Amino acid sequence: MEQPDKEVQALEAEVKVLNTELALQNAGNRRNRLKREIAELEEVMEKQRIALESNSPSDNEGSSEDFDLDEE
Repeated sequence: MEQPDKEVQALEAEVKVLNTELALQNAGNRRNRLKREIAELEEVMEKQRIALESNSPSDNEGSSEDFDLDEE
């Protein structure tokens, strides 16, 4: 009678190990996916930064610092 109990316990232990391995694999996959998304977002942000820098006037013409808005 003890033999089936030991087999069940061994199978349950193997299930726990397999579940742990699967969880680790899923976590690794999620980590890799997030790293790719971060890299893509960094590229987008860099392109936006370059676009903003190329569209901003280099000598600050028309900036609010050139005149006093409080004067009438």
